[in-house]
Amino acid sequence: MDDEALRNEILSRFPLDTVEERLLRHDVLRSLEPNELAIWLVPINVDEQRIAGPDASAEDICRKVVFAFQGEHAAALRQLRRDLPKLLGPRPYDLTVWYGKQAGEQHVSNSLGLDKREAQPVDDEALRQRVVSYFLEGTVLHVVFERHGDRPSIGPGEVIVKIVPRGPEAYDDDPRSAPEDVAAGAVYGFAREQDAALQRLRAELPSLAPERVRNIVIQYGREVLGMAGSEPPPAERGQTPVMTRLNQVDLETLDTLIAAGLAPSRAEAVRWCLARIRERPVYQQLRHRLREIEELRTQL
Repeated sequence: MDDEALRNEILSRFPLDTVEERLLRHDVLRSLEPNELAIWLVPINVDEQRIAGPDASAEDICRKVVFAFQGEHAAALRQLRRDLPKLLGPRPYDLTVWYGKQAGEQHVSNSLGLDKREAQPVDDEALRQRVVSYFLEGTVLHVVFERHGDRPSIGPGEVIVKIVPRGPEAYDDDPRSAPEDVAAGAVYGFAREQDAALQRLRAELPSLAPERVRNIVIQYGREVLGMAGSEPPPAERGQTPVMTRLNQVDLETLDTLIAAGLAPSRAEAVRWCLARIRERPVYQQLRHRLREIEELRTQL
């Protein structure tokens, strides 16, 4: 397939005037091998202020634009990853969503690698095999992926990876029948013995999976042990996690913001809503009144 045909094939997956593609080779990008191809997807016609807020830094804008694009077009990106090996054959490639912004004399960019130069489609079966390959042979019974729609708590563009370890042979055909102590032994024994492999999987899985890895879960029967899917990005470190319960209407509201490209996840959608509230003059008036009340309290 020549460049023009490949270009048209890629752009046909996305709404008109939402993305440009760039095909880069060794002569332009020296980090590539001579036979490798880099495919950059560059979001265009982006409302940066709507996505990132009026006071966001250049780096934060780039990061949020990339994640918003990935969240809004997750299905198209996933299908493109599956189809590219058929279009390119055995040729190694690297697919990336890229967005850059000038900040003074510094060029700030944020890229989200969507493939690691493999000529294999990253479908569920391929990803399942990759996950299993991290562990000693024969120690994993199944790997299950849960996504948006499987559970209300899973947001659009998120995936939970559930690992079912091998337990006592008498219960492996139906781990749900295992007594609590047997199930706990299987889960915590696997976590202890495969700790190094689990930590490596936790670090590398976000670059392998097409969605944001929300959690990695080890489950045998009714015993469940969860671990965070990945380290939070630098911009989120030091932030305080808050747990809340939302009804179906609230979830649909957040998912609408994600679908509109305003936020890449439900957590970001909540932060987006809070930022919009802070921008309203009445909020500043409320803060001022609260300070006045606090001053009156100190005088009592």
